[in-house]
Amino acid sequence: MIDFHTHILPNVDDGSRDMETSLAMIKKEIADGVDTIVLTPHIKYNDNKFLKKKDIDKFFEEFYSKVSFFNIAFLLGSEIYYTENLLEKLIQREIKTLNDSNYILIEFNPFYENYNIENVLFDLKANGFKPIIAHPERYNYIDLKKILNYKEQGALIQIDSASLFGFFGKRAKKISHLCFKKNLVDLISSDCHDNNFRSPNLKETKELITKKYGIKIAEQVFEINANNIKNEILKIKNISNK
Repeated sequence: MIDFHTHILPNVDDGSRDMETSLAMIKKEIADGVDTIVLTPHIKYNDNKFLKKKDIDKFFEEFYSKVSFFNIAFLLGSEIYYTENLLEKLIQREIKTLNDSNYILIEFNPFYENYNIENVLFDLKANGFKPIIAHPERYNYIDLKKILNYKEQGALIQIDSASLFGFFGKRAKKISHLCFKKNLVDLISSDCHDNNFRSPNLKETKELITKKYGIKIAEQVFEINANNIKNEILKIKNISNK
């Protein structure tokens, strides 16, 4: 399995606070059957804690020197909070994308739609980027119809595993399960932040999905889609490199 959304890289955001925590999280991922971890620290352009691409790369190099002995692959990216001028910065390669490809994991304001997401997706796609929307089931203003619209625009939908268990409330749980019933889910990820409160949990999540929606759906989101996207990320470099 591949965990496409994690906050395991230590001391960079509200995820892992130290290397000890990160090591415990990695061990849990391996125990769950994960063979690839995508590190996606939060970044928000224009924020005073904005992590520049070179900073994230430096943090990753130090981190990898301590975890390379694990029999698991690590890919580096970021979870990008949408703000004004983001597209310009993406084109200028100032923002860390998934393995420096044209795939981006993007999140929006969880409480209100301060930007028209359909327009944002259109602009991203028009400029060659492939957006993966992080946990849309958790946004107060997004319903199933909007998620379907995003899919029709070519965006990929990533659901947080904890949403399926009700961790983020009844509404997020309901929408996440509706997304599975309507076959709208491209990826399921742990979005883990620690090894206690928001720990990696893909094994139990896969068991839940298999039980409720069948082995074919579980294989689609955990294996087929995930591996296809991973392969694309590994071979496609950012359009600005061309």
